[in-house]
Amino acid sequence: MKLIITGASGFIGGEVLSRALASPSITSVIALLRRPLTNSPHLSNPKLNVIVLEDFDIYPPSVLKQLEGAGACIWTVGAKSLNPAIIQQVSINYTLSAARAFSSLPRPHNQPFRFICTSGFITIRDQEQSAWIFGEGRKAAGRAETAILDFGTGTQGFESFVVRPAGVLKAEGGWGAWVAWVARKTGLCIGVDELSAWMLELARWGGEKMVWESAELRSRGRDLLDAGE
Repeated sequence: MKLIITGASGFIGGEVLSRALASPSITSVIALLRRPLTNSPHLSNPKLNVIVLEDFDIYPPSVLKQLEGAGACIWTVGAKSLNPAIIQQVSINYTLSAARAFSSLPRPHNQPFRFICTSGFITIRDQEQSAWIFGEGRKAAGRAETAILDFGTGTQGFESFVVRPAGVLKAEGGWGAWVAWVARKTGLCIGVDELSAWMLELARWGGEKMVWESAELRSRGRDLLDAGE
């Protein structure tokens, strides 16, 4: 499978990239970035093609040509803010521009194109719901979820999935490992390895539903890791 990854220079995207490159079922990885990927141990990997795209609203024909044959995208670009205007541009406009561009790509073996969008557990899709803390930003993030899900429902040959992790962490030695263990057991956090494992599974095979909450992501991802996936 040929896979597109956005945000590969970030914490979640970087883990997805590492796991995808190590997977025998992923034959090619396109990393879409707004800046060159530097200081990465994967730059010499023959499976990796890095494309620098300064404006995520515009996909020139030369870029689309390189994306041909891709079967899925794992989208980890998101607004690092709860400012509604920033969320509108980054989480809605950029995401939908990508979805429209990718939906036009030739589909290998007539398989659906799968778009896995990273969101968060605090988002609010119900625009009538009251929220005292960062309400407008959380509702804007909810509109972003609704937009990509609606696009998938209304576009033939395109499947949208939204993952909503809680705090995402990577276990460290010493106290960090203990804190990580407690956080995962209480459901407050999910390991980036667990999250990325299940996102890749969705990219390869799809899933029985479109929206995945943090506890489900952690459970499914942990099962895959324990099975050696």
